[in-house]
Amino acid sequence: MQWLKKNENLGSEKFLLFWLEWYREKEDLVIPYIMSWPDHDIRFKAEEWEHTIKFCKTFNEIYWTSDACPPIEEMGKGYLGIP
Repeated sequence: MQWLKKNENLGSEKFLLFWLEWYREKEDLVIPYIMSWPDHDIRFKAEEWEHTIKFCKTFNEIYWTSDACPPIEEMGKGYLGIP
């Protein structure tokens, strides 16, 4: 629980976009979306992000079903920067 609380901002906010949109597990790739370079096809081998992916997998397996995660009704009240 201490590890989850210590890394809550990193796992539930900072790496959320990485996990949901950039990481392609089936393709074994990380494909970042960079707004200033929309026409570029930038790809990384997932192994180059090995530690980030391992962190995200571990965090997500535990956090979203634990007591560390705020109740769904609180998520819109200042959580993730939403007023």
